[in-house]
Amino acid sequence: MYSIAIIGAGNMGAFYDSPQSPYILSHAHAFCAHPEFNLVGFVDSNGAQAQKAAGIWGGRGYESVEELFKVEQVDGMVIAVADGGHFDVFKTVTSFPIRFICLEKPIALKIDQARSMVELAEQKQITVLVNYSRRYLTDYVRLKENIQAGVHGRFLGGTGLYGKGLIHNGSHMLDLLLYFFGIPEVDSKRHALIDFSSQDPTWSALLRWGEEAYFNLMGMDSREFTIFEIDLLFSRGRVHIQNSGGRIDIYGVEESSLYSGYKNLAKTQELQVDLAQSLPSLANNLYDTLQNKSQPRCTLEDGFRVLSLCLSIREGE
Repeated sequence: MYSIAIIGAGNMGAFYDSPQSPYILSHAHAFCAHPEFNLVGFVDSNGAQAQKAAGIWGGRGYESVEELFKVEQVDGMVIAVADGGHFDVFKTVTSFPIRFICLEKPIALKIDQARSMVELAEQKQITVLVNYSRRYLTDYVRLKENIQAGVHGRFLGGTGLYGKGLIHNGSHMLDLLLYFFGIPEVDSKRHALIDFSSQDPTWSALLRWGEEAYFNLMGMDSREFTIFEIDLLFSRGRVHIQNSGGRIDIYGVEESSLYSGYKNLAKTQELQVDLAQSLPSLANNLYDTLQNKSQPRCTLEDGFRVLSLCLSIREGE
């Protein structure tokens, strides 16, 4: 059994659900539900918040990582603090003898910070899993395998709609594109809107793979409503990801029944994806990785590539 502590007693760390919830939506629930992890407590600069989380999920509350390690022997950590705190917390926890880190996305906000994190993890031989959540869902693993095996044919291009910051939320979409197709060129960036943070505008851009496949990344105002949709077109059909990734419609190509010589798209499959399985699957993947049964579904290097692409769109870094 591996002992684990959660840094950041917020919604993602502890309060999106409760032990009685039918869905597993927090790291606390995911690791408490896994038989091979023992949650020893929470760390939060707001000590009362850490104590509140511990009162719900077990363990103890601490105001600092240093205080935690004076009391506990911890194998690994979940870093679920605000985006801007990831780098500093990562540096702190890697100064202690731990084996693994589960890191919320984005891994950092600056490329030099992200590079230092990759180097630190390599030096200390610490296993790091990044929570780009859809990578941990079986339907998306299978979709990637089918895309790369050519089941849907040649990639022609597509469109994506997202909001709430390029790095904070758009990076989920960019991570899926990297997962499916590899690293694109940033053909051009369009405009940015401030719907989440002035430090993280929601950018629109045109991405390109080779000379033929273009993807139109479209930033929308999340203050009006939440949207996360990806429409991918292939020579043999279409993949339409909807409802924040909770539904995947698969289309094939068929001859038109009305017009000779024309071909139409026809839906062949509709997948309902259980998004609430992402954190349990992450916990399983972490355990299997520690037991040398598998590889991380999303590594620190994957997170570095996503951040690099975000900054290429935003600043040309």
